Amino acid sequence: HQQQSWLTDWDMTTDSDGYAIIALQDIRNGGYNNVVAYKIAPDGSFAWGDDGITLSNSVLMDVSPKVVITNAGNIVFAWQAEDVIIRQKVDPSGLLIWGPDGKTLAGSDTYSWPQLLAVGTDEVIMKYFHDIPQGTGIIRHVYAQKYDASGNDVWTNPVTITNAGGIMTWSGQIFPFISDGGDGFYIAWDDDRDSDLKHSVFVQHVSSSGQTVFANNGLEVCTTADRQQMYPVLGLPPGSSDVFVFWSEMNAGQTTCGIFGQKINPFGALQWPISGKIFINLGSMDLKPCGCGNSLEDMVVFYEHFTSDNNSDLKAMRIDIEGDFVWTTLYKTISSVDSDKGEVDASDFINNQWILSWDDKRNGNTDVYAQNIQLNGELGPYYPQPG
Repeated sequence: HQQQSWLTDWDMTTDSDGYAIIALQDIRNGGYNNVVAYKIAPDGSFAWGDDGITLSNSVLMDVSPKVVITNAGNIVFAWQAEDVIIRQKVDPSGLLIWGPDGKTLAGSDTYSWPQLLAVGTDEVIMKYFHDIPQGTGIIRHVYAQKYDASGNDVWTNPVTITNAGGIMTWSGQIFPFISDGGDGFYIAWDDDRDSDLKHSVFVQHVSSSGQTVFANNGLEVCTTADRQQMYPVLGLPPGSSDVFVFWSEMNAGQTTCGIFGQKINPFGALQWPISGKIFINLGSMDLKPCGCGNSLEDMVVFYEHFTSDNNSDLKAMRIDIEGDFVWTTLYKTISSVDSDKGEVDASDFINNQWILSWDDKRNGNTDVYAQNIQLNGELGPYYPQPG
């Protein structure tokens, strides 16, 4: 089916039977941009038919769908339709549970960029932005709401993640947003709420009852003066009671860069120095974390090392819960090709390895590449030892 001349974000997840659920948008319905979904079986067949199912059929600009599988096996989608957010629930057979129009979140301003997290038996939590016009721009606030199996609000009021302002529209719309293991969540972002041209990283913990656990508007993870902190990623190894955040640390003029981190207990107490723990000190390298993968006992931080404005290689470092390096070679190279890369995505830890995929212009056109990295830092296939 035809697309617009430009594409927005799309999303994919898998269910417990290994079927992929893919959400995207196209203009099959009279030239209007609408959201569709496909269910692809492990053998590559189309479980919801060759054309999938249509989730919206309107004249609105429906874009950037997100999808999650609930613990009951149902599928919940959310997307932005101009100034509103629409949610839809689908059963495994492809039936639209919430009718042809779904559930709409609307108000006098713009609601945008939803993200979804499955909790409970058949519930979801949705993070979203409330964008308030101001002059030629917007003030962006961040909220979350829990919805029951019927799509109704669970919390009396949406939880305010931050209404401090300072979130730049160019700094990323998809935040690190992970389960706390108890039907609540952790979320991280950077902002310039003081309007001093210096960004700080904040983390918030929201309980299953919709209460913020950390400081109002988020816990600032590093307070070093005249520094920039941006591009946070979150880690939470299984069994850990502490959450970990890693970010790009820069001087005020952004001419030197490193990667720092912080360990936070469940109640918001910083466990490492208030200046953060140094994993790569400030230097001439341009570094950007692009993911954090949990192993069974620690975590790996994936990052881009930029060699020019556009070109980068991909690296990783494995960090234990005390903040110590695990690999003897501290920084492992995943892709050494000096090329224009983007949209780096990392799998969960499965079969003793992570798999990263990204788009890459090493041959001129944009292609897709993937590479695995094992728990011991080696590249290439993992072969379990007998016994």
